[in-house]
Amino acid sequence: MGQGPHTVAPPAERPATGSRVTSTVAQLVCVGVGAWFPLVQGVTPALLLAVLLLPVWIGTLWSYRAGRWFLGLGATAMVSGVVLTSAASIDHASSTSTMRGNLILLATLLGGVGLLVWARRALSAPVMATCFGIGAVLAALVRDGAENPWKYNYSVPVSILVLALCLWARTRRPALIATGALALVSALNDSRSAASLMLLVLALVLWQVVRDGLRARSGTLGTVVQLAVLACAVFLGMQTLLLDGYLGDDAQLRTEAQVEASGGIFAGGRPEMGASVALITANPLGVGAGTVPNLADITVAKSGMAALDYDPNNGYVERYLFGSGYEVHSVAGDLWLRFGIAGIALGLLCVGVVLHRLTRSLSRNEAPALLIYLAVTIVWDFLFSPLFWASVTPLMLGVALALTGAHGRQNARGENT
Repeated sequence: MGQGPHTVAPPAERPATGSRVTSTVAQLVCVGVGAWFPLVQGVTPALLLAVLLLPVWIGTLWSYRAGRWFLGLGATAMVSGVVLTSAASIDHASSTSTMRGNLILLATLLGGVGLLVWARRALSAPVMATCFGIGAVLAALVRDGAENPWKYNYSVPVSILVLALCLWARTRRPALIATGALALVSALNDSRSAASLMLLVLALVLWQVVRDGLRARSGTLGTVVQLAVLACAVFLGMQTLLLDGYLGDDAQLRTEAQVEASGGIFAGGRPEMGASVALITANPLGVGAGTVPNLADITVAKSGMAALDYDPNNGYVERYLFGSGYEVHSVAGDLWLRFGIAGIALGLLCVGVVLHRLTRSLSRNEAPALLIYLAVTIVWDFLFSPLFWASVTPLMLGVALALTGAHGRQNARGENT
């Protein structure tokens, strides 16, 4: 049954199944999964909990068909990362620490999703997401010290926590206020992509309010088309604001330079795309989780970036992109290069699961701001952000909510009630 104007599905009451002890443990687990900071040798609380509670969560995740694919592709990707590194050792050096870091990163993603899916059986979506957000913010406080704290440290954790708290409300008004405020804070802190994504979230929440008032519903295809139109409108609007100087002189100058150099913000602002395409074309099976780039790889990457009218001879390529491994500033590219075909397949599965849940929810006017934010962030990161804590954090929560539902609670069989 559809929701009335300005309303969303109400938060569920405490689950009837499971003891208070289980509920408390599940809440603490969610906090731990969200708290992404290294303990020892890059091991995070999420990975430590995943190993300790493996018998508890793996069966729950396995009970979902997409969960089985997720585990299978994840395990295959980890093996592939090791095998590809060994194969590349003929003409490449390898790094044990780089391989360990990449394998820990992927294992944390797998275990984190598994723990959240298990916790969702005992908790409502608002409780699970709020606990996760608390953990993420606590980790951000530990990591503090970035040159632009909001842009590089607090934006993702705070956005998750604030929008998770909006799940508790019975109307969309708090989400509208929160998304507008978060967009403004991001714009004022020189975070153009975060501001643009949050404006898109705001537009989609408003779109559902209007559709509720009109009592309108649509099929999946119609929803996808409308989503694409809204995304284009927000992008063009944000670009206009930047070029007209409404978001500051520095942002205006950088945007103008990027558009002038490459004809658009995407090509000018993300020249690593050229490196990704060039390296994947040269190494379609991937290179390995522990392989160190050689001179030939760097040359290929630079040629791809130069094709976008970007000058790669500035030290950035050698120091950041290929200083210790392969970093092409794209979750898709990083997964493909480090873990091969299984890695990119895993990434596509995650994006597909989240977008499927989003389009279904939007078609019914039931998509909460948190789910929309996670979905658009995951797609953006998949294309334009590196594979590290800031991209894996929303990915874990997004996949877990996509599998289990962003509203209500679950019964023992994992069905929303």
